[in-house]
Amino acid sequence: MALSSNIGGSLAVGVQTLMANPLRTVLSTLGVIMGVASLVAVLAIGDGVEAFAREQIESTTDLQAMMISPVTFDLVDGIRVPRTDYPTFGLADIDKLEATLGNNAVVALILQGSARITPDTGRARAATVTATTAAAASLIRKPFLAGRFFSDTEVRDSARVAVISQGLADALFPSSPATSVLGRQVTLEAARFNIIGVAENDARSTTLAAFVPATTASIALTPSVSPRTANIYVRALDIVSVPGMRKSSTEWLTSQYGVWKRSISLSGGEGVRLDQ
Repeated sequence: MALSSNIGGSLAVGVQTLMANPLRTVLSTLGVIMGVASLVAVLAIGDGVEAFAREQIESTTDLQAMMISPVTFDLVDGIRVPRTDYPTFGLADIDKLEATLGNNAVVALILQGSARITPDTGRARAATVTATTAAAASLIRKPFLAGRFFSDTEVRDSARVAVISQGLADALFPSSPATSVLGRQVTLEAARFNIIGVAENDARSTTLAAFVPATTASIALTPSVSPRTANIYVRALDIVSVPGMRKSSTEWLTSQYGVWKRSISLSGGEGVRLDQ
């Protein structure tokens, strides 16, 4: 009871003091409001700048990407000596690594090369061809002008389907809109492929590019005298997930390949670009 009386008396004295000095009360209140507003504004600007910086890093760089590659040669006395004991990555490895990383990263099998691409009419063109898996669709940072990327089912069925860049579509089919290119057939080396998608060009690249299912690499790419091996491309969904992605990937490599550092290289923050 005494405590309630003390509180009530204190409040009464406080109100009387505020009313006795209205100007000082208004100025003090205004100062508190401005101080809190300034602090909130500074924190909001800081959070906004941080979010913008992360978004730019994630969308324009490969700092959150990692490449797992077989080592196909040794450097002896400055000379490359081919190796025969390197691992060969396949769809089973992709499935296992995806299960290990969960939803924190995108995993794709990638094998890059070149090919002569010939339309039904017109001359053949040379293009960079990426044989990959369906997950690579999320790694292409430019929108589709028409069509779609191939699916997991098409990859596992070795479907002869292709996604081409806008530049390649213009080179193969001059004056034809992207939508009219869908369903047309082209010949990659000696195999026929149906075009199911056209992706917008990257402004930084003039390379003619095509994407085909990883399981069709042997018929879609120009034969090479040097070993052509598939790499595993891993991309964290955000910057903060990169350390965990790298740790989990190295643990997976150890569980699958034992002492792997001599036969497999792991490079983080670099990786190939898929949005050519």
